[in-house]
Amino acid sequence: MGARGRTSKNELSVVPDQTIELVKRPPRPDILSPEQGQVWDYLVGNMPADWFRPETQELLTQRCRHTVTSNDVDKMIWDIKANADEFHIDKYDKLLKMQERESRAILSIDTKLRLTLQATRSKDQKKPEMGKKPWE
Repeated sequence: MGARGRTSKNELSVVPDQTIELVKRPPRPDILSPEQGQVWDYLVGNMPADWFRPETQELLTQRCRHTVTSNDVDKMIWDIKANADEFHIDKYDKLLKMQERESRAILSIDTKLRLTLQATRSKDQKKPEMGKKPWE
């Protein structure tokens, strides 16, 4: 027969015999460059520890590569713009197309990994209220 009466605060604060499993974040793969590793650490550190399951880690690796490549292309675009004496529209256009391709790849991977804002919010959540409109 069970105990009679209300359960005390002390009894409520004790976790019953359950084992608590520690969830570790996925380690950075050795195949990533230092820059790619920084992207890995940033993404993994900003999501819950169990967000990236083993089967998604290859996709996360590709996401890190695309991010660094996109940054490299951006540096090349800035170099072309800074060197106005020898501006080549064909090179500039090609770099912009490369940047767009990388952006599409990043967006696709983010969608698959559920990293986008749309994927992390439910439909029931209200949008944050904006400040007062200028015309009000």
